[in-house]
Amino acid sequence: FLDWKTSAYNELINARKKEISLLKEKRMSIINEALTKGVNGVALRESTIEGLFMIPETWDEKELKWFVTSNNETLSSKMPDDFELDYIDISTIGFGSLRSNPVHMNFGDAPSRARRIVRKGDTILSTVRTYLKSVCYIDESLDGDIASTGFSVLRPKAGVYPELLSYALCCDYFINSVIKNSIGTSYPAINDSKLLTLKIALPSTLEEQVELFNHITEMTSSTDSVIESLEREISLLTQAKKRLLIDVTTGRANVSEIDIPNYEYVEEESEEKTDEDSDTEEAEEQED
Repeated sequence: FLDWKTSAYNELINARKKEISLLKEKRMSIINEALTKGVNGVALRESTIEGLFMIPETWDEKELKWFVTSNNETLSSKMPDDFELDYIDISTIGFGSLRSNPVHMNFGDAPSRARRIVRKGDTILSTVRTYLKSVCYIDESLDGDIASTGFSVLRPKAGVYPELLSYALCCDYFINSVIKNSIGTSYPAINDSKLLTLKIALPSTLEEQVELFNHITEMTSSTDSVIESLEREISLLTQAKKRLLIDVTTGRANVSEIDIPNYEYVEEESEEKTDEDSDTEEAEEQED
């Protein structure tokens, strides 16, 4: 009975996850379009960045180091063992968002790579297994957390709008450049100094950046609302599945008289997981 009902819940959850994945692709397509061509009607010029062809003529094309600083704050190795922290490792981060919540732990139990302090407005980008595209904007919920040394913590300089910069770092042309400049076969990685030499295109003034960010927000708001609704639905389905398990195994629900139809068991799919996920910690150790 539990296999039958669990399978039915899993099938519904998987369908919602597939919808979310397609909507995220649509959302990223909108962001890519805006961060390469600007708002409709602007004058364009040829770009000098590989993967870009035409960009708005008022935009800057510069190496990343002109827009950000990196790895500004490091947690001391002499912190007391009972110091509490929330740790972000590479398996925590998906493409443009969290895959799972940071792990709360004491410093004494944390891995040696738990060192990089992140602040609201930063963007973290994995420098190991770069083809996994682990990139995430640091909002207020992650402010002060500790990231692995497998990340580069990129902090925008004055005159750079943090959220728009984070979008730009997720654009196809920049991600492809990161992957292309990574070294290694099993664990391709890019060092921080090389990362900072890669070029990126942004509007030249803060006012233009804010305007572009507002445009992207307007264009993606309906998609974001549907994604949030589907995520809530997944949460409710997951809770119902757990509740069913408890009710049946504790005897609250008597299912002995229920006829079980023929069915094919469906596993719940893990969102954004890859075969290499189990090796990401090893990759981080190599980077250390």
